[in-house]
Amino acid sequence: MKHSLEQERAKFALGRVVKYKTESTQWQDSYLRTVKGLSAMILTCGLGQSAATLLAQSSAKEGKEPDQDKKAIKQLFNDIESWLCHHSLGTYYDQGKGNNLLQEIVDGDMKKYLNAQAEALSLLVWLKKMAIANLSGPESGVNNESATV
Repeated sequence: MKHSLEQERAKFALGRVVKYKTESTQWQDSYLRTVKGLSAMILTCGLGQSAATLLAQSSAKEGKEPDQDKKAIKQLFNDIESWLCHHSLGTYYDQGKGNNLLQEIVDGDMKKYLNAQAEALSLLVWLKKMAIANLSGPESGVNNESATV
């Protein structure tokens, strides 16, 4: 049975997010907070600057272990990079290559960049929905009623 692109995005997002239920509450809260704000950042700054910002926010000082917030932010970057560069439906997918999202953005043409940005925004709809459904709750301090999708 062939699935629609929306179904594939939803399947990918659900597969990622359910694995995060075992992470600490702080990690889950950080992932949820970041995924909820990333679409606006991409629309304001573009995919390239937003991806670079995620990487910068997730990096630990030399010799120090990254904290839970930084690990969650890095995981969100990895989720987007995995879809765009390593999934067969991703804009930057090239079978057999270990593509790097930022490298693909700076090396690629504008049409591919705009396609990748649109695809990242479409994926974020599902990542956000799945994160709200699976990671938030009374123990996380996130109020589902105010969580907009």
